[in-house]
Amino acid sequence: MNAGPILLRVASCVRERGYAWPVDYWWLVLLAGLVVGGLVGASVGRRLERRQRQVPTPAVLQQTRSVLTALPFPALVAAPDGRVLYANIAARDLGLLTSTGVLVAPVSDVVTAAATANTTRDAQVEILRGLRGTEVDVFVAAIPLTPSQLLVTAHDDTSAMASEAARREFAVNVSHELKTPIGALALMVEALDAAATDPAKVREFAERMQHEVTRITSLVQQTIHLSRVQASTTVVEPKPVDLAAVVDDAVAALGNFATSRGVEIMTEVGPAVVRGDRELLAMALRNLVENAVMYSAERARVVVTARIEQDLAVLSVMDNGIGISLEDQRRVFERFFRADDARSRERGGTGLGLSIVKHVVRQHGGEVAVWSRPGVGTTMTVRLPLMEEESP
Repeated sequence: MNAGPILLRVASCVRERGYAWPVDYWWLVLLAGLVVGGLVGASVGRRLERRQRQVPTPAVLQQTRSVLTALPFPALVAAPDGRVLYANIAARDLGLLTSTGVLVAPVSDVVTAAATANTTRDAQVEILRGLRGTEVDVFVAAIPLTPSQLLVTAHDDTSAMASEAARREFAVNVSHELKTPIGALALMVEALDAAATDPAKVREFAERMQHEVTRITSLVQQTIHLSRVQASTTVVEPKPVDLAAVVDDAVAALGNFATSRGVEIMTEVGPAVVRGDRELLAMALRNLVENAVMYSAERARVVVTARIEQDLAVLSVMDNGIGISLEDQRRVFERFFRADDARSRERGGTGLGLSIVKHVVRQHGGEVAVWSRPGVGTTMTVRLPLMEEESP
């Protein structure tokens, strides 16, 4: 209400009763009326504005809260403007809302679109999770429940998308690795045909072709082995495995290979039994020993040990070969990674052996570590849980 007319009415009443005010007082009355009226008007305006902004938060029924709380995946109820009315723990952990109780921008955009169209909307979005702002790929769906409430569900697709990217990368890498020896074979076939009348050239090209065929065969076998160990995170049918027998299998399989390179394999094996797959463990150890022999100089020694440390069985493969730089040590267990790419290809390496070792060891609930120093040598160490003795 404007206070100016009220003050003027008071002044008029005073005049009618015979009181005489100085002329200056009339101007003061008018001025005061205008000032007070302006202040009161502004105050009322601010109150109305606050009331318009402070839209009452619609209540979320207790039954709805109970359902959201019981859901195993992220879910929440939000208002069309992005305010979160209720969210379960999974939604908060995923980072769908801020500390102030509003949806993060990408999710809020989906909710706004659903509220505007009054129909379900979904999208694949990226949000930042945690204090470090880790990027997370999330599939979000917003479903209108009432004009003032929308149900929002989410699924963390980060692992699935990473796996898909890894599969695509793996396919590209395999294609690239096969392209090189196959291309070399094609060229050597042409050269062999041209040198058909030269027995020495024929033998030379035949040996080189055999080398490339061996590379292709090894790559295919290693790819099959890697696919097999990646198919499961645990051993399907674990059985007692004596690590002494595993060491014997690996050394016997690589005896001729080591002899051809002038490398001696020595063993120091104590009693150690684990639960797992003997074939997989032998394959992993063969890869470790083969790498050690491959990157050792002539007349070098490779030492394979098996021992017990507390409640763990420990396998170690030590060599005094060329060693691995600290930077490369961080990547040696990646697929197709080679510390010395040219040397590895020349010696028949596929870049898959240590990746296979990593997956086999993880299947058995263990861990694998590398210690190395360029020019000194490398030690690969596998730690596995010992088999627990059955109670009588």
